[in-house]
Amino acid sequence: MMYRLNTYRHRLGRVMRKLAIVTACLLSSYSAFAQDKADSLIIYFRQGYSIYEPDFKGNQQRMDAFVNRIHDIQKDSLLKIIKVSYVGAASPEGARANNEILAKKRAAVMSNYLRNRISFANNAVESMLRTEDYIELANLVEASNMPYRDEVLEILRTYPTEQMVDGVLRNPCKTALINLRGGQAWQYMLKNFYPSLRRFKMLVVVGIERPSYDEPAPAPVVEQPAVVETPAPAPEPAPAPAPTPEPVVEPTPAPAPVPAPAPVWAPQMLIKTNAIGWGMAISNLALEVELAKHLSFNLPVYYSGVDYFKSNTKFRIFGIYPEFRYWFKERDGWFIGAHGGLAYYNLALGGDWRIQDTNGTTPALGGGLNIGYRMSLSKKHPRWKVEFTLGGGVYDVHYEKFVNEKDGPKAQGSVNKTAFALDNVGVSFSYSIDLKKRNK
Repeated sequence: MMYRLNTYRHRLGRVMRKLAIVTACLLSSYSAFAQDKADSLIIYFRQGYSIYEPDFKGNQQRMDAFVNRIHDIQKDSLLKIIKVSYVGAASPEGARANNEILAKKRAAVMSNYLRNRISFANNAVESMLRTEDYIELANLVEASNMPYRDEVLEILRTYPTEQMVDGVLRNPCKTALINLRGGQAWQYMLKNFYPSLRRFKMLVVVGIERPSYDEPAPAPVVEQPAVVETPAPAPEPAPAPAPTPEPVVEPTPAPAPVPAPAPVWAPQMLIKTNAIGWGMAISNLALEVELAKHLSFNLPVYYSGVDYFKSNTKFRIFGIYPEFRYWFKERDGWFIGAHGGLAYYNLALGGDWRIQDTNGTTPALGGGLNIGYRMSLSKKHPRWKVEFTLGGGVYDVHYEKFVNEKDGPKAQGSVNKTAFALDNVGVSFSYSIDLKKRNK
């Protein structure tokens, strides 16, 4: 019985030694990526621009930190870049064709810039294009508490962004967002979300590689011949070599979250006309251009060359009133203005006299101050506006007095005086136009 037990122990020891050798071989040939990590870079653009601006929204700080991290990864023998991808994107407002061109330019400009600072020669590089980045927009809406959030998400998740209608490519999703709640949700996203969609993003996937184990094979075991009378105990199996501990690799820190950039101001031009002027049979047109967030320049022109039904009743005029305005808010609301004035005139109100600037070549010259208020006609159509103004001025006038009848004789020679008058009374309607594209 003792002999058989020793024989079994001897055979079991041989099996265990072979199992240890096979395990060591498997470990020595094992090399794989333990896990994947991602590093990313985001570059923001001004609305309508594809030029890289280092000082815009911290672009250069993020660029330098990203490049340094990638260089550190490439120097580390335990790390390997598995995949590189980048995407150029634009925000949804504006024409789709323009947005597509803009997104392509942003991707091309930044990918070329990064190739000069980082070598990705042995890595697969993939490019993508998001003409209008509704994917990221949905993420921003979902993480926010914006008005009508659930309705916006429902549109983003269910409405198509491309659909052929009567041979024309339409965007039902964009149309629904613009019309939702009279445009309130669209205006909120335009101000708070769209600036962060005008961007370029590069994503780098990094693998952490396990080292190979190249341990020497254990020495062969020499078996001792068994003696029947006093069999020797089987030798204990040699312990398997302890595996070398894996090196500890510090994970690459994730880039700090970048706050969404504030909306970028872009100037507007307004085309206007004064309803009170038209009520007096005076045709008029005005252009107003925003020079800064709180400053604009307004130039109205008035002209009338008609009588009021009878030759002895008329208010003929040609005048211009250049004006600088200061706005208490960035756009619309209350303002104050300082204006100049130049006016040729021929005035008769049905009485005995008609007054005309001397020789028809001596306009009234002067200027004054005015105050006003402007607002949008509706939230659904914010570009249409109505404006109320009231102002007065001081003028140097040279005029002659005539008998108020057809071809009436001159009754008084040239008179020179200083006149005070209300010269800026209006209820004007206007339409605003962006002078510089915001998107994208």
